[in-house]
Amino acid sequence: MSDQESTRRDPEQLLDRMETADCHYCDGDLDVGEYKDSAAILCEDCGTPAVRVW
Repeated sequence: MSDQESTRRDPEQLLDRMETADCHYCDGDLDVGEYKDSAAILCEDCGTPAVRVW
């Protein structure tokens, strides 16, 4: 199984990998959280979602 296939099957793994990235809007730190009742990676500073999983 390729990395892309395993990422599609495991949204939590994707969220964990994105957690260490910086926000593209304000360069703030990203963290796992919820956005509109679904799992997401959010900027701690501006609240912008970087990734959202339905």
